[in-house]
Amino acid sequence: MKLLKILCTLLSVTAMSTGCIKEDMSDCPPEMNTYLTFSYRGDTNDPKMFGKMIDRVSLYVFDSKSGQHLLTKNVEKADLQLFEGTQLYLPEGNYRIVSWANALDDTEVLVNETLSNGRVHAPGHTSQERIATNDHLYYGELDITVPATATLPESSATKVTGDIPHRGAHINVEIYIKGFGFKDYPATYPVVEMAGLMPQYDMEMTPAQPFDATYYPVVAWDSEQNVAAARFAVLRFSDKNDITVTVREPSPDNTAKAVVDLDQYM
Repeated sequence: MKLLKILCTLLSVTAMSTGCIKEDMSDCPPEMNTYLTFSYRGDTNDPKMFGKMIDRVSLYVFDSKSGQHLLTKNVEKADLQLFEGTQLYLPEGNYRIVSWANALDDTEVLVNETLSNGRVHAPGHTSQERIATNDHLYYGELDITVPATATLPESSATKVTGDIPHRGAHINVEIYIKGFGFKDYPATYPVVEMAGLMPQYDMEMTPAQPFDATYYPVVAWDSEQNVAAARFAVLRFSDKNDITVTVREPSPDNTAKAVVDLDQYM
């Protein structure tokens, strides 16, 4: 019933908006009543970091009490270059807004109707295929209240404002293997495995799976350093971990040539 009431409210707002086709718009409800900005400062506390690191923002709006998913909005790079934020119309109520930035080709967001059921992971987690990398993900959250005054006619409506600060939801990994393989023969490049990773968050960036996943990053040749290299991103892990990096001979041999316990280097 809660969802039905919200949908009815939205429909009534639409009806009122379409009925306000006249010169005097003072009695019409605002088209937008919620103004959000986005921010990310990174380790250097630089306000320009958001523009440098974020290419897309995906917003998910949930009812605070029921956790019901109400709205999804994607804000693309071109719009972010004009304004690092967005505008929404929300009926009176309390909301929890979560943001996943840079959720692109290597991210699958499954909302599953409610905040508690949502999941975020690489597409390979669903298809049970090998995972090579995650996107360079960033996460943000904001709780807001939209008062009844924000739904009044435009001339007297209250504007709801808020900033969604983001934090890193990924770790960049770079692995270099010297003296293994030949630049012009990709079939000779080593195979890299990183095991003991956590492959899935819930919608609020809490680990949703055990740390028992293995990633298989793409290995390419770094001509500048003249070595084989794997550069990829994984979901966050702590300094104390059971992660291992294994370097293998290429197929069909696949013999392990080196195994490194990451914990001792953290």
